[in-house]
Amino acid sequence: MKKAYKIVLIVAILVCSCKEKNKSTSDYFFDFDEVVHYKIDIGETDLMKIKNQKTKTVKDSMLLRNAWNYIFTSISDKRAVAYLDSISLEKTVIPRALYPQINDIFKESDLVNESGTTCEPVYRNIYVFRKNGKVSGVAKLCYSCEKSVFSGTMANTQNFGSRGEYYKLKKLLKN
Repeated sequence: MKKAYKIVLIVAILVCSCKEKNKSTSDYFFDFDEVVHYKIDIGETDLMKIKNQKTKTVKDSMLLRNAWNYIFTSISDKRAVAYLDSISLEKTVIPRALYPQINDIFKESDLVNESGTTCEPVYRNIYVFRKNGKVSGVAKLCYSCEKSVFSGTMANTQNFGSRGEYYKLKKLLKN
């Protein structure tokens, strides 16, 4: 009986140590080989004017949806990402040389994100991650409120911002 107990204990220790080793590579939010940054370069006043118009163009409607409340519920919704190109947002393909830093920014954190604001986020920065030409994830960020919305990840994103990720990303991309 003691021998079986020791074997079970050894197996449990090995399984736990393997999981811990895998954790370091699997805690990234996205698997990608391309990142495109879309920026809504319209002030809040102009966004409110568009919001208050009785009739809106398709472009205006999509702009508002992406700035405020549209969440990519399915990253396979190619139309949603295609709209980002069609609404004339400022678009930048992030250089591959920055991918290690991007990975370090978009990864899980054990630090608790205690930043809390009462502002309504305006997601002016949208990052689309692609792997082999297909969208693998989307991150929508409001730098003012330090709030974010992520799609296409199984990682724990609730502590995003606790390690200064907003500052690091702005500095890295010179936003």
